[in-house]
Amino acid sequence: MNNLIRFIERNHHFFIFLIVETAALLLLFQYNNYHRATFINKLGAATGIVYEVSDDVVDFFYLRKANQEFAEQNAHILNTLKKSYKTNKISYREIYDSVYEKQWRFFVASVVSNSVNKQNNYLTIDKGRKHGVKQSMGITGPNGVVGVVRHVSENYSTVISLLNPNFHLSARLRNTKYFGSLQWDGIDPRFCWLDDIPNHIDVNVGDSVETSGFSAIFPGQIPIGKVVEASKDGRNNFYHIKVKLFMHIQSLTHVYVIDNEFKTEIEELENKTITYD
Repeated sequence: MNNLIRFIERNHHFFIFLIVETAALLLLFQYNNYHRATFINKLGAATGIVYEVSDDVVDFFYLRKANQEFAEQNAHILNTLKKSYKTNKISYREIYDSVYEKQWRFFVASVVSNSVNKQNNYLTIDKGRKHGVKQSMGITGPNGVVGVVRHVSENYSTVISLLNPNFHLSARLRNTKYFGSLQWDGIDPRFCWLDDIPNHIDVNVGDSVETSGFSAIFPGQIPIGKVVEASKDGRNNFYHIKVKLFMHIQSLTHVYVIDNEFKTEIEELENKTITYD
């Protein structure tokens, strides 16, 4: 209490000024219509700005939560699609079993860092070893392929982006099912190039490109992009196809990690075959 009294005594001129200034303003606004109206308008405008900023902050955090919920709902839908299952149907004349077994599992991760303007681009996601992420798992976004898991820690993982010349993706033309190798040339993040498509087939601008499914990393039919240019390579019998990507990697906030339940079994079998050859 004594400290408060001493503080007031030291600053009594300032407090007297505040009291006199407040009284003067009250008299001015009470007996002068113009100044009162101006003050009310300014106060209303300031209050509106405060409310607007407050609403923007609330909307930002609500939108962030809504995006997370939307991504989780999409992952649930992907997990229920028929293409996420491996068929166990056995056909021999009239005998078959129509039981399906789960093959592909999708779960959501958030992007914590990303690059698109480097030669070797990568992402970091907020899911790691303890969440079930493993090296070489596929990563997709809302509109298509994103990349492949490279390194995994306990809580985070790095992903080699599709915008990395070291990343090769098995892709096919949707209408003809002919497949080849898709790769980024390190120039424009909007485009990749599809090679090894034989030039005796018809390739048209606008044709859809998707994953071939000929790997243990990505299921088939995941969209990649569309053909914008196709030229025949005079040195061999294949096309050089420019593909505009559906996925805008630079705007990613959430991705889907893909787990193939049969990946280890497939790779062990293929390694035995390669060793035998």
